[in-house]
Amino acid sequence: MDTKGHDTVGHKGEDTIGHKGHDAVIEYKGRIHAFAKPMFYTEKMFLDRCWFVVRNVTVPDIEALADIWICARYHGVRYDKTVMDRLQKCENIAV
Repeated sequence: MDTKGHDTVGHKGEDTIGHKGHDAVIEYKGRIHAFAKPMFYTEKMFLDRCWFVVRNVTVPDIEALADIWICARYHGVRYDKTVMDRLQKCENIAV
């Protein structure tokens, strides 16, 4: 598991024992992703972030970008055009 609390566990059908301690386990496109919920996230923020990461898992630095996305979406933080364009691109995929 990386420092952001996301772990790509394996392929669908693999043994998922050992997922205890994860607050969300999502199967998407044949991969299982496990997440630990930071205590400062609401349940909605946490689940939205999980799905944002899962749907954009091939995007470089998606974990950091997901944290930025949460700040922009839930706290109204605005970033420079380059970052906002990357977020918009990921949002279009995550719909």
